[in-house]
Amino acid sequence: MLTQPCRIILQEDAKPIKVPPRRIPMAYHDKLKQELSYLEKSGIIEQVHGSVEWCAPIVLASKKNGDLHLCTDLRRLNQVIITHSRQIPTV
Repeated sequence: MLTQPCRIILQEDAKPIKVPPRRIPMAYHDKLKQELSYLEKSGIIEQVHGSVEWCAPIVLASKKNGDLHLCTDLRRLNQVIITHSRQIPTV
């Protein structure tokens, strides 16, 4: 589990990105509500009320056991962050 907040460094000319939400199939609505409730109670996510500057859609994948795997589509954000090239250490 993460013990420190993650830091994302943006390019100087970066503007807030709002990607419209994707449609969620009706068959997933109940499972999605359960998963979001679990993540909120666990302190992993928090509910936001009102407008936000940055927004990325969620992407759902069905696991073999029927549960949902929640992902976030951050492709637009990735275009405006500063990445640091680091070599992966070898053993």
